[in-house]
Amino acid sequence: RRIPCEFVGANEAEPDDLVPYFSGFGAGRVMRALYETLVEVRMNQKPDGSVSVEYVPMLAESYRQTSSTTFEFKLRPGVTFHDGEPWNAAAAKSAADIFLDPKLAASLKKSAILTSVAKEARVVDPMTIEFTSLAPTSENEFLFATRLGYSGVSPRALKDRGGIAGMLELPVGTGPFVPTRATRATPGDLGDLGDPVSYTHPTLPPSYPV
Repeated sequence: RRIPCEFVGANEAEPDDLVPYFSGFGAGRVMRALYETLVEVRMNQKPDGSVSVEYVPMLAESYRQTSSTTFEFKLRPGVTFHDGEPWNAAAAKSAADIFLDPKLAASLKKSAILTSVAKEARVVDPMTIEFTSLAPTSENEFLFATRLGYSGVSPRALKDRGGIAGMLELPVGTGPFVPTRATRATPGDLGDLGDPVSYTHPTLPPSYPV
């Protein structure tokens, strides 16, 4: 059985905001409490001290590379956003279209690196989405686990709040923590991230602490 415990983590720097662009590993640690990615990076240390890197489906149930520049993701069914909106290919595309907009990235003072790597997202069917890169690259899986991977952003919240900037203070994702009050009220204040109530990690066994 799981033993109740408290885990305290420290970042080297305070996140600039909670908009789900990947802007550094410090911000990424906080983002993963609120949002989830299509895949996640899992690192395991081997007995000889070396580290193996594995990319594991997260909001995706599975994925495959269909050409040198395209990846197809079968999305995980039964996932809902914090506001009750269903997770599907349309929701993933609405987030991807935002992340691939260089003008919007610039307006939010975020890196537009995605636009130099990724080209577009296309809905294949209600639970399948395809991403196309501008050229073959060995970093595609890393992008889906970090920068482009933060697809778990509620399309209803995006519409109601007038876009991604509306996530600055009260994010709406699919992650284990549901914010219960506005964040970023003062510098150093991330608000109340709530409790991971009834959250089940999609790929880790139930006994694994998250």
